[in-house]
Amino acid sequence: MMMLEYAGLTDVGRSRDHNEDAFGLMPDDNLFVVADGLGGYAAGEVASKLAVDTIAGFIRKQHSPFHTLDSANTDSPKSEEDTLVEAVTSANQRVHYAASRYRAYRGMATTVVSMRFVDDRCVVAHVGDSRCYRLRNGQLTRMTEDHSLLNDFRRRGHEQLTEANFPMRNIIMRAIGKDACVKVDVATDKYMPGDVYILCTDGLTGELSDETIASLAIKHSQNPECMSQELVSAACEAGGRDNVTIVAVRVTD
Repeated sequence: MMMLEYAGLTDVGRSRDHNEDAFGLMPDDNLFVVADGLGGYAAGEVASKLAVDTIAGFIRKQHSPFHTLDSANTDSPKSEEDTLVEAVTSANQRVHYAASRYRAYRGMATTVVSMRFVDDRCVVAHVGDSRCYRLRNGQLTRMTEDHSLLNDFRRRGHEQLTEANFPMRNIIMRAIGKDACVKVDVATDKYMPGDVYILCTDGLTGELSDETIASLAIKHSQNPECMSQELVSAACEAGGRDNVTIVAVRVTD
């Protein structure tokens, strides 16, 4: 029987005076979410929290006994992948509506990376440049692709560009709430005992290379709480130019 050990941590960093990141740990639904708000001050904070809460509420409702009874007669039940994508899409609709309706929230948006463990696999759905990594047998694998201008340039052949030398590294091409509709990327991974999954905002990846993240994650692979603390501390010590948020989930049996 699968069991999950998990921890989440967020830090304002060294340069910001408020935290626009949010995360959610919903072990009863095997659901974990990280979001990085955009839009400045309260707006970004509202967007990220609204996205996390909407995804959590959508999944909880979909898997409630009452919803199961209501859906019993449907001919083609939705896959878990479709359900998580719909949850993220619902978050997009709520954030976009709030940004359109209220002047104080105008222009707000957020990135989202979400993960749900189902049977023998985990499903990852994301929008933006918040990432998901998998640590397995000492190897760190990136499971998501950034929806950023920097990554667009790199995919077009400018592989020499990095966070350090690209002046528009903060431009996001896709975000929750930015437009009325959004494309959600989804991936599925068959987990193994000992795997550790790391969800994080760009406050981590903008300060630490994948190699550094791997080194610290391997060192603390048996303890998600220590891993989260060490990675957040390292990002702050490396500059801490942005809010830093991490959720680490370890699969045991």
